[in-house]
Amino acid sequence: MRSSLIFLTAVCALAQTPAPLPSAPPERLTLQDAEAQAVKNHPQVSAALLAAAAANQVTIEVRSAALPTLTGSLTAAGAINNSRLAAGNLNNPTIYNRISSGITASQLITDFGRTASLTTSARQRAEAQQDNAVAIRANVLLQVDVAFYSALRAQNVLAVAQETVSNRQTIA
Repeated sequence: MRSSLIFLTAVCALAQTPAPLPSAPPERLTLQDAEAQAVKNHPQVSAALLAAAAANQVTIEVRSAALPTLTGSLTAAGAINNSRLAAGNLNNPTIYNRISSGITASQLITDFGRTASLTTSARQRAEAQQDNAVAIRANVLLQVDVAFYSALRAQNVLAVAQETVSNRQTIA
């Protein structure tokens, strides 16, 4: 698109007709502004950062296997008098209304290093995801730099072409 605009401008200059003007002046970006916008808005950067955050949560999840576990339960059954239905099922008619509850606490005593190995593996995966996010960010910045300097080169080529046309018109 840019090269066709440059070509159109050069052809109009050679034909001594004014080039079509854009409706609004183009926004001038510095390299730092372009890089900041690209990092903020690029979907691959956002996805990589979210994947790294998710990998960090997996490390916490795996490490939780070594922590104590507390489980609670509550059970209730209601029976209708002279009926074989209780809690929606057929049962013995001598069952009465009842409620029961319980709490279970458990602690992993020994797992022969399995949890520690899984935690180390999850931590290394999280670090790899963070390194991947850094690499994707650097790749996006490289693409922005290439596009920025290509645009500068195109502007300089256009300036040289306009200067050449001006010199030729002066000589002619």
